[in-house]
Amino acid sequence: MGTSLEINDILREFHKISGLRISIHDTEFNEIFAYPKGLSPYCAIIQSNSARKKECLKNDRLAFEKVRETGETKVYRCTHGLIEAVAPIYHYGIISGFLMMGQVCDNKIKYADTITAPLKSIVGNTKQINEIFLGIRDVPAELINSYVLIMQVIAEYVTSTNRLFFGNE
Repeated sequence: MGTSLEINDILREFHKISGLRISIHDTEFNEIFAYPKGLSPYCAIIQSNSARKKECLKNDRLAFEKVRETGETKVYRCTHGLIEAVAPIYHYGIISGFLMMGQVCDNKIKYADTITAPLKSIVGNTKQINEIFLGIRDVPAELINSYVLIMQVIAEYVTSTNRLFFGNE
């Protein structure tokens, strides 16, 4: 591996070791890089419903705002029961973007009702709901904490190397 890593390479490698989706967002919360590009099957179905998508975006926006306010990584449970995390990316000491990971659960059985309830109004088919539910990655909380730490290291790397601004100055 070379000495200079591209953002897409970093995101892909994180996904390889974690299985989690990871993305970079600008200061207006627009996604500018992601790996994998598409949402998890669960989130894609949830966001196919405009009202549910609005809930998701509001939830994410609140997390981004909290990170902007505190300058610290925020780990949270979305309104549909999944774990997500947001870390700040800086450019010359100013928050210039956000690194986000998630679309994972830390205890699917405990949150089964929260996770499956919105699917019932979108999908309706019990067999399909069960397949979607089984497809959600279930990760022990301590492993999620490790992924959050690695995500913070990536955010620091992107900050220290000005990777978001390479070639734009």
